[in-house]
Amino acid sequence: MIKFLIINRKLFLNVLFLILFNFKGFSQGNNYNCSIKNVKTTSPSSLEFDIFIEWTGTNEQKFTFFQAGINFNYAGMCNGGIITGSFKPGSADASLPSIQQKAKWEINQSSKQIRLRSAIAGDSIAISIPPPPGFRLGTFIMSNTVPFTKSAKPDFAWSFSNGSSSATKTKFAAYVNNAVLPIDITIPKNHLVIK
Repeated sequence: MIKFLIINRKLFLNVLFLILFNFKGFSQGNNYNCSIKNVKTTSPSSLEFDIFIEWTGTNEQKFTFFQAGINFNYAGMCNGGIITGSFKPGSADASLPSIQQKAKWEINQSSKQIRLRSAIAGDSIAISIPPPPGFRLGTFIMSNTVPFTKSAKPDFAWSFSNGSSSATKTKFAAYVNNAVLPIDITIPKNHLVIK
């Protein structure tokens, strides 16, 4: 009897390990990339860039929610001015549900960080993330009250710090094969790209 219980306990632990391992590996979202592209200066005091999301896996993944903090060289660029930013209306991919085309993008003046947040799309309206080049979540416009410092570069860097009043943690959520993944999946560092 004791031998039987030991064998069953080992079997149970092995099955539990496999379930947890598979869920953890699945929930990390290791088959998608988020990238900053098309960074360009549009005037001496304005620049813009796009955020793209692409799916590189074999199963279906529907875009649910995206939140990101992007740190940048505020002090080097401000040149004595005040830098503000906003989402460019109409810049999101037309295939996104209308609720996700009204993303909240801004520069937080206390943390000097760009903050992005899309609205949550339910499974019934969420769209599948396409393969590369993916879709454009939108365009962010940064403006300064004076011309940017000529020699300064934005030096964009995704935020990996814990979410707080002074920092936004970059997160992603999706429906995979009709299963809801947690809303707070942290995007792995090697899947956040600045091109």
